[in-house]
Amino acid sequence: MAKQSKKKTLKVLESRIEKLEQNNEGLRSQLKYIEEKVEESKETLSKAKQETNSNLEKNAREREEEAKAKQETNSNLEKNASEREEAAKANQETNSNLEEKVRELKEKIKNIIERNNGYPEICEAFIGKLSENKNGLLSGFKRGTDNDDNDVIRKINVDDAICGHF
Repeated sequence: MAKQSKKKTLKVLESRIEKLEQNNEGLRSQLKYIEEKVEESKETLSKAKQETNSNLEKNAREREEEAKAKQETNSNLEKNASEREEAAKANQETNSNLEEKVRELKEKIKNIIERNNGYPEICEAFIGKLSENKNGLLSGFKRGTDNDDNDVIRKINVDDAICGHF
């Protein structure tokens, strides 16, 4: 009986050992699966980090290029503004000089007309008194001929007469 009891206990223990070994195999299999998944996750994480770093570097380069382009654009705009300002000053000076010359010419013409009782001595072709037109030019009439040699009277500007354009 003691032998039978020992055999029975031994069988129970062997059965338990077998079950524990089976459990142990299952656990080893699960551990191996988990270790593989952890390795895969590490690789995925490493790739994601590399991609993120690459994207960050790319974005930094793009921002740097954009900043350079903006700086160049601003520099060009400032240069253009400066050039336009200089051109405007030069135009203003030219306009002022031209206005002064026009005033001088008008004054000379006015003095000539006043000395001759309103009749210009600029050209004998003028008939009658000179008048100032809506553009501020002095104008008068001259006698001449048309293409068919007919006598005609034309209105011309004193400035044209002074320059010999009539």
